[in-house]
Amino acid sequence: NRNISKVLLLGLSESGKSTLGHSMVFVADPHAYNENHRRSYKAAIFETILLSMRTLLEFVGCREDFMRTIYLQEPKFHEETLPVEMTAAIASLWTLSRVHEGYARSPEHRLGSNIEYYMANIERIGTADYCPTIEDILRLQVKTFGISERLLHYQGSTYMVSDVGTRGESKWIHCFENTDVVLLTVDTCAYAGWRPEGPQANEMWEQYELCNSMLTNTWLTGATFILVLTRIDRLEEQLRRYPIQEYF
Repeated sequence: NRNISKVLLLGLSESGKSTLGHSMVFVADPHAYNENHRRSYKAAIFETILLSMRTLLEFVGCREDFMRTIYLQEPKFHEETLPVEMTAAIASLWTLSRVHEGYARSPEHRLGSNIEYYMANIERIGTADYCPTIEDILRLQVKTFGISERLLHYQGSTYMVSDVGTRGESKWIHCFENTDVVLLTVDTCAYAGWRPEGPQANEMWEQYELCNSMLTNTWLTGATFILVLTRIDRLEEQLRRYPIQEYF
C-alpha cells in the first residue's frame, strides 16, 4: 500500500535505536503509553538496574557487606515491586566514590548512560506503587529480536515502522523492499568501545560497516537515509577522558 510510508530502524545494540522507536510511538500516539502499558516495563527496568549494578561492582572490585543482597536476587523479576532491601543496598552502593569513578570509565565496562538516570531515581523506582514514567521507558535499552512492526499515524500520514533485531539485518533485509526511509542510529561515543559478541572490533568501525552495507544494499535502492547521532550529550566528556586519537 503506497499510501503507507515504510520506515526502517537500523543500528547496533545500545546505539539508541529502541529509544528512537519509543519516542516515535509516543509522539504519534501519547495515549499508547497508558498506565497498564507502562507497568509492563517494570520487570525490564528492575533487571536492568540489578544486572548493571552487578557489572559495575565486579568492575570496581567492591566488597561491601550489603553486596550479597545484589547477588542473591534472581536476575529475572516476577515481583511487582523492587525488594526494599535491594533498593536500600543499591542506593547505598551508589553513594560510594569508587563506584562513581568506575562508572565514569563506561567504555571499559559497557554500561549505558541510562544507569546514572536509574540510580538517581532509585528511591522512586523502589516504592510500592511505582509505575514507570515515559522517561523511564525511553531510558530503557532492550535488544530487539526478529522484526518488530508498528503502524503509526501522524499529522495525516501513515507510517509502518519496522525495527530489525540485533544482527538481523542481513537475514531480514529482503523484507524491506520499497522502504521509503531508513533511520540509522549511531552512538557517537562508540569509538572507545569494543563489541562483546563476535570478533573483537571497534564499535565505531562496526557502525560504519553497517551503514556502508545498507547504503549499497539493492533491497534499499531509492530509500532516503537519515543518520541519527546519539549520546551527543556525553561525547565532550568522553573525548576528554578517552582522546579519540588513541583509537584511530
